[in-house]
Amino acid sequence: MASILTDLYHLLAPQTQSEGEQLIAEQNKDLIERIEGQISEQDLSSYKEIQAKLSMRREEEAFSMGFRLAVQILTATRG
Repeated sequence: MASILTDLYHLLAPQTQSEGEQLIAEQNKDLIERIEGQISEQDLSSYKEIQAKLSMRREEEAFSMGFRLAVQILTATRG
């Protein structure tokens, strides 16, 4: 089941940032640039990779929870 949900998530996942994510990034642009200027490119790359993995995990879990809820609702309304 987990594999099916992961496959569905990757098929349906948005490929761009949401408007909310873009707004947060824009509001914090100066701070982000200052921080990026103070660490090595290797550390920055590693940090961004970790953040991407964390974000992907949260999105997969939220998708999985929403999918299961939808199945429960459909089952309850048809049962």
